[in-house]
Amino acid sequence: VTAGDVRRGMQAGSAFHALLVEVAGNKTLLRIHRHLQNRIEVTRRMDTLAYQVSQLGDHRAILDTLGQHDAEKAARLLGEHIAIGKERVLRALMETSVQQP
Repeated sequence: VTAGDVRRGMQAGSAFHALLVEVAGNKTLLRIHRHLQNRIEVTRRMDTLAYQVSQLGDHRAILDTLGQHDAEKAARLLGEHIAIGKERVLRALMETSVQQP
């Protein structure tokens, strides 16, 4: 695995999230997403490559569900995706704070 692979994975994840926000057509959500973009990128840098690969599976499942026009399932998958990411970021932040003297 090269640094380029990780960088491309991060770029793909960023593009996926930006696209979802854009196609949602919610101007408030779009404005919030743009405002938080830097913070989002910092949290993505905390992720391991294995986690990034697992996220690609989540992204594929979400896209497939959207393609099937199953709004309930897509909402559930998105909620799970966000919750898992949030948990990972919080855990990484706690581990970082514990390691610092």
